[in-house]
Amino acid sequence: MFDIKAFEKATLTQRAFDVPVPGLVEWFGVSDDQREHLATLITSESRDKYAIEIGVVWPVRGLTDDELERCAEDARGNRQKLADVFAEVMQINGADVDEIKEKLGVGESVNARTALRAEHVYRGSVNPISIRVAYKLGRAFPVEFRMLADKIMELSGLGGGRRKKAESLWRDPAIKAALALCDLRGAFLFQTRPDLFPGGKLSQTEIELWGRYHDYRDKQRKRK
Repeated sequence: MFDIKAFEKATLTQRAFDVPVPGLVEWFGVSDDQREHLATLITSESRDKYAIEIGVVWPVRGLTDDELERCAEDARGNRQKLADVFAEVMQINGADVDEIKEKLGVGESVNARTALRAEHVYRGSVNPISIRVAYKLGRAFPVEFRMLADKIMELSGLGGGRRKKAESLWRDPAIKAALALCDLRGAFLFQTRPDLFPGGKLSQTEIELWGRYHDYRDKQRKRK
């Protein structure tokens, strides 16, 4: 039976996830050595892990039902607005329509699904971006664009989550030892400790633990 009282008392937040985007490394403030090292990595897992280490991630969150509906409405509305704007611009004293399209980051005809993905990325990005940036991302980096949009929908489908458990796991010496071992072997916790990290893929909790681990390791090095 659904526990209504527990549900009402629970503190729920929209789930979030730091999506590794090694393909966008050029637009992150990383060193040349880090960028070059990333380019030498072959497997997607090794590239994603290193991207997380150097902060080449795009934080996204799940959307509420209201936000999803607004995304659908705005996607339809913006496509019509674009068509109207281009029609008007073409009548203005020799205006360069192609140049304006370039500035907007969109084409005259935007696919309905692309428009909806752009709205999802626009609203679901933790660090605020403009809708123009979302469209431009879809045009220039379609793989990363779809990856972000898909993750946002996945998080939305999972619903609101309770407060993170990374802090309690970090207090466990066995987890710190597992992180150190994974670091040496180039592995993930979901591979070595599936009992604690089921699902067979990188989770937000593990990402937070890796962040704590690297901060801890950096502090230890500075003390020496």
